[in-house]
Amino acid sequence: MSTPAVTGAGPGRPPDPGLADRVHRAACRVYGRHGWRGFTIEAVAKEAAVGKASIYARWSSKEDLLTESLAAQVAFRSDVDTGDIRSDLTVLAQNVFDFFDGEFGAAALRLLGEARLNPDLGIRFEAFRDDAIRAARKVVRRAMDRGEVSRDTEVSALLVAIFGGVIMQVVSTPISPTKRQRVTAARDVSALVDLVLKGVQT
Repeated sequence: MSTPAVTGAGPGRPPDPGLADRVHRAACRVYGRHGWRGFTIEAVAKEAAVGKASIYARWSSKEDLLTESLAAQVAFRSDVDTGDIRSDLTVLAQNVFDFFDGEFGAAALRLLGEARLNPDLGIRFEAFRDDAIRAARKVVRRAMDRGEVSRDTEVSALLVAIFGGVIMQVVSTPISPTKRQRVTAARDVSALVDLVLKGVQT
């Protein structure tokens, strides 16, 4: 998701190169703590220690600010192609788990629910979500071309089984897990991929 150019920096005043990152991270923290009702430009500006005018000059709406901020934290490898469907899907599934279980997981989980209650937010969330879905579909189609997966595989059902399971793994992981619990959770994500693939591999 592209970031709009900075405007309104003022004569002789260079743009702050760290502004976008500070605001993105602050927006995720504010939304994770307070949800949509408590998500205000004022609250984000205070959290990021920037002026409200700097945010208003850069983002046209709260919806744009929030979805761009979450997208900026995503480290999904949409181009993953190891040549093996198990490895590809394990990488994607682990990326999803790490995102939802990470620093800004509370914001991501809130958005899953609140996007359905706010049409403007929902439209932006769908665009954000669909990028990840397209990447995962490419992984499965390449596997079909290699003969690893049956051609009659229901791609949508396969992805729902894996990534829906990943979300449940996030929910069932302790809020403040120990190192051992994190290792176990990562192993369980791999086991989930293996379980689902057993039903579709040739």
